[in-house]
Amino acid sequence: LAPFIEVAPQVTAAHDAVRNAQQRLGEIEPERIFELLRDPLSSLQGQLDDVASLTATASRAVQLIPPMLGAEEPRDYILMVQNNAEPRSTGGLTGAFLHLRADDGAIELLEQRSAVELGSFPEPAVPLTDTEVALFGTQLGRYPGNVTATPHFPRSAEIITTMWRERVGDDVDGVFSLDPVALGAVLEATEPIEVPEEALWELGAPAEFLGDDTHLTADNVADLMLNGVYRLIAEPSDQDEFFELAAAGIFSQAMSGGADPGAMIAALVQAADEGRVHVWSAHEAEQQLLSGTVLSGELRGDDGNGAPVVGVYVNDLSAAKVAFYQNMDVELVAEQCH
Repeated sequence: LAPFIEVAPQVTAAHDAVRNAQQRLGEIEPERIFELLRDPLSSLQGQLDDVASLTATASRAVQLIPPMLGAEEPRDYILMVQNNAEPRSTGGLTGAFLHLRADDGAIELLEQRSAVELGSFPEPAVPLTDTEVALFGTQLGRYPGNVTATPHFPRSAEIITTMWRERVGDDVDGVFSLDPVALGAVLEATEPIEVPEEALWELGAPAEFLGDDTHLTADNVADLMLNGVYRLIAEPSDQDEFFELAAAGIFSQAMSGGADPGAMIAALVQAADEGRVHVWSAHEAEQQLLSGTVLSGELRGDDGNGAPVVGVYVNDLSAAKVAFYQNMDVELVAEQCH
């Protein structure tokens, strides 16, 4: 983490300089300058906006990465794996939970639990609003697998941290979320993960579960986690064990230092742009920096420039796991009535 800490003052100062330049350019009234200079001015403003998006990201990164990865003190996190085979608003059913600890840049997997192991709650773990109950039912606050039914990820994080505290007894510093497609993208940057045959036998998986190769790869992990595990492993508890096995294996592989850094970053950036990666921090200053980014998973009413955002969210509580076979197409038509 030392390089991040060392460069932070220069990076934040650079972003401040770019924002200052944006402000100065914004004060120029185009109609009051020579006509031939108006197009170059507009071009310069566009180029500066592009630079500003880069410096803003870099500035956030150098402020967030050291403390969130334990530069000042160890940090504990929940990593949720959302399974899109059973859709929820921010991705899917949260069936697997990994307890991570970050200490001075090193990340350790402490334990893992399934949603079943966390257990359901007779009453919501947090007070739910009337709107939340009307939209999602009390399941939002009673079942760990349903906390992502709300399209506002910070709310999901708040609920699961409360559930975790009540059932495990630990406070955490934040929540991360990935789905199997994102996990597959991570495997693009690492070596395939060997799954011991004896582990598959214990789970009751047939010989054809992984085919001729006993490895989880970028090509097969999403299909297996979204579909194969339900078709080929009968017991739900054994399915949960496979999810934990796969998630832990991928995490260990990614954290071992053998991953291609460039490929790993590219995979995570693409996954974040597709809404497959979410991050929430229990520390208010850090959450403010995350807010407004693609990682925040926030429900937004507009795009920040006044244009409205329309969202379509799917929650399938049938437990049928049929979403693997479904495609959704959304058409938005604007109508006006005068």
